Amino acid sequence: MDNKEIKKIEERLTRLEKAVFRKRARVVKEKALDEFGGLKGGIQLLISCGFFKAKKTLPEIRKELEKHYYHYIASAVQTTLN
Repeated sequence: MDNKEIKKIEERLTRLEKAVFRKRARVVKEKALDEFGGLKGGIQLLISCGFFKAKKTLPEIRKELEKHYYHYIASAVQTTLN
């Protein structure tokens, strides 16, 4: 194989990886929102991901929830955790 063929293969591989992994991320996000609705669902999502294997503070929990598109005030999160 010459360099042109290798470059074409690398470009194709890059396009395929982008298509596959972007789709996977979108599916995971949609699945999370469908299965884990509301604040309680957000907490359950964190549990299923193993987030609570170690002790966490309230700000750490809120920050992780926000990464998964769950935006709630601290008092609501605290009440749900209790």
